[in-house]
Amino acid sequence: MKRNKILCVFVLFALFAATGCQKGSADKTESDAPFVSIQKVQKKLVKQMYKTTGTLKGVQDVTVYSKINGKFVAYDVGEGQYVEKGQVIARIDRDITGLKYEPALIKSPISGLVSQLTCDKGQMIFPGQIPVAFVSQMNTMETTIAVPERYYPMLRRNRPVEIRVEAYPEKGFKGTITMISPVSDSLTHTVDLRLQIPNPGLKLRSGMFAQVTLILDEHEGVAVPEEAVINNEFVFVHEDGTARLRQVQTGIEDNTYLEILEGLVPGEDLIIVGQKYIRDGMTVRIR
Repeated sequence: MKRNKILCVFVLFALFAATGCQKGSADKTESDAPFVSIQKVQKKLVKQMYKTTGTLKGVQDVTVYSKINGKFVAYDVGEGQYVEKGQVIARIDRDITGLKYEPALIKSPISGLVSQLTCDKGQMIFPGQIPVAFVSQMNTMETTIAVPERYYPMLRRNRPVEIRVEAYPEKGFKGTITMISPVSDSLTHTVDLRLQIPNPGLKLRSGMFAQVTLILDEHEGVAVPEEAVINNEFVFVHEDGTARLRQVQTGIEDNTYLEILEGLVPGEDLIIVGQKYIRDGMTVRIR
């Protein structure tokens, strides 16, 4: 009887010890689980963009010439001045031997900014040979860019564009596609596009170098932070304290987001931080 009691006590002690070890092991495993951060998968507006560069010019740039021979007398305007169509820009002495005339008036053929004055007093002027001035209509600016021909099916007139210039690095200027070349360049395999950009306040000027962003397509779709996707093919989702590896099919890259065509649905918990240090089936803790 005494022997049976001793045996029973020994068995109970062993059970308590085993249970304690298992609990300690579980606690240790849980406490060692790596931290991760998660984000709910959701839909957003996804934009496919193409970026390039271009040089701006006024929608209408005009070189002004004298229509008669003569000596240049003076300008009536200064560079950077806004002129109306028909406004006098300069005066020329008619070069007719033995006759005296009032100076001929050279007028602007368009309304716009005087971008350059080129003549000096007393200089001989000949029709169509020596420019007197350059006038630019800059209420609207334009630039021509070349786009790889693979994007041709996505090109549409009036599709939005955005440009940025170094003079105003924080400001984006909105514009549209106004012309799509009907042919592709056989050497570069690109298609020319003409863009127009409204220019209220005349902040943009002819000759400015512009960074151009062309929006080729935009639609609503599942998109996740780019850094959450491993090798452009895998993600981890969080399910009841466990990390699960998921294969996905990616689509458009939109700045810092990547479109997911297959493999994720809205509402799932996507691991966005710590995914590089975990394995499929590993216990994880949410930070």
